[in-house]
Amino acid sequence: MEWGTALPEDWKVLKNGSGDIRVKRDESTKVDGSACLRISAPNGGEGSVAQRMMADPGAVFLVKGSIRIDGDLQTQIWMQFLGADGKPVGSKLVYMNAGTRDWTGFETEVSVPMDAREITFGFNTAEAGELWVDRIKFEPMEGLSVGPAVVVPPRAQEQDPVLPYPGVISGDPELWLDMHLRLKRQVQTKKPDVIFIGDSITEMWDRNLWARYFSIRNAANAGIRGDRTNQVLYRIQDGLLDGLSPKLVVLAVGVNNLWKDQYGVERTSEAVKIICNQILSRCPRTRILLVGVFPTDRNPESGFRFVVPEINQAIAKIADGKSIRFVDIGGKFLQKDGSISREVMPDGLHLSPAGYEIYARNIAPVVYSILGRS
Repeated sequence: MEWGTALPEDWKVLKNGSGDIRVKRDESTKVDGSACLRISAPNGGEGSVAQRMMADPGAVFLVKGSIRIDGDLQTQIWMQFLGADGKPVGSKLVYMNAGTRDWTGFETEVSVPMDAREITFGFNTAEAGELWVDRIKFEPMEGLSVGPAVVVPPRAQEQDPVLPYPGVISGDPELWLDMHLRLKRQVQTKKPDVIFIGDSITEMWDRNLWARYFSIRNAANAGIRGDRTNQVLYRIQDGLLDGLSPKLVVLAVGVNNLWKDQYGVERTSEAVKIICNQILSRCPRTRILLVGVFPTDRNPESGFRFVVPEINQAIAKIADGKSIRFVDIGGKFLQKDGSISREVMPDGLHLSPAGYEIYARNIAPVVYSILGRS
């Protein structure tokens, strides 16, 4: 807001509705400095004023500023993220208010989507009145950015299992990133003795069983739905465990690498080995319990049933019996004919409360025995 003449540098009126929207620098009404941005709509109507800037994919920062409103003006401060083709890939509502108010500060955390290349930052107005905005700042959040050289991930089945990539939840990379950063903050704050890392099977632990078996051992759940070896690698390299020294990490990953994966079992097991090495390099006193992939698909003749033993045989070789221990409890989910009942895995993949009971009863003694030696 400090530079420019009639209109602050780089700001543009994007659209005018039925009213007359006017934008200029105001050197008389401001919080401090030389000037602020003033938007006037004396006759009502709707309009938008915005500035476009380059995006830093994966960046996490605070948007801060001060705002004053006179009259009946309805105001929204927003951000829209644009991809390489100029089309929207996400948005963020920063502030919203209607009616007169004196100078008020606003602050919102923003995560830039991994596929964003530009950001449009602006204001929507409706009804009659005036708006002043001053001291807008974009402040990086220390220790919470996703790291340098961020690459927009290819489709999941095209991701080489040994390469770190951020994930996507329901088509939204920002949602995955928000979840990753939230879990990282929680783990860094809690400083747990046990950390479960994995995909949806880890994330969706039955709450009652989790409380009964693992909360009592100061455990933290760091599972994210849909994660493959790529996403677990990314999260660890982005500081999930940095500065921590848990007694045990329970690692359960690999089932999502099976879906239409073109790299095969050996490449996935190599990725699991890299994950274990990454964990131990950051937490050298930590032990790892490597959980074998559970049988998938209720039909015992399914092709996935033949792949799961292969991947478990491969990742079992990673265990050294000291820092890394392997456990395969997949057979506990099977009936005598090799099928899986709906009561245990309703969709042939995710566990019901009865399924988590089987999981807990078989893994908890192993967890406790390792903690007992820690």
